[in-house]
Amino acid sequence: MKLDIMPVATEKQVKEIADSASSIWSGYLHKLYSEEKAKFLLNELQSKEAILKKLEQRDYYYMILLVEEEPVGLLSFFFANNAFCIDTLYINEDMRHKGILREVMDYMETFCRLGYPITRVLVHVPLADSENISMFEHLGFHKVGLFEYSFHSSFGMECCTMERIPKPKPEPEPEYDFDFAFESVPDIIMD
Repeated sequence: MKLDIMPVATEKQVKEIADSASSIWSGYLHKLYSEEKAKFLLNELQSKEAILKKLEQRDYYYMILLVEEEPVGLLSFFFANNAFCIDTLYINEDMRHKGILREVMDYMETFCRLGYPITRVLVHVPLADSENISMFEHLGFHKVGLFEYSFHSSFGMECCTMERIPKPKPEPEPEYDFDFAFESVPDIIMD
């Protein structure tokens, strides 16, 4: 199984991600929040407008995860203070437990060593989400802090910050076919 990671670069791709967000995130968000809060979060974080706004920031990226050229997930991230900060990480249910998340982490750590000096990988997970906390712990993350995440004073949620220290550079570095460099990710092409 060959994993490819492709940057989101067109408005059509952004629309497809936003359209799929409702089905992807609804079930997840409804396990944690009321219907009203879940709808608010979808609109604030995964609408087409929200995604385009994030992508306008030069250090924010959305990637489509592909296996045999079929989309199997989504990764969005940004860089801050020498950290690779995961904002969204989703794998289709039928593709889970196949090592894709571990491969994504290894791939991105290798990629970052080549072009961006990272010292840690961070992710924020709602405290109520014990399933994802456990998954990230399995991937080598550990809890390093707690905070209240608030959305325009509409409501807040308790989250924990989880951290993974990148593995030292292996000798020789794994060979990945990086089809792009961060500096060459194009602005969103409006189609």
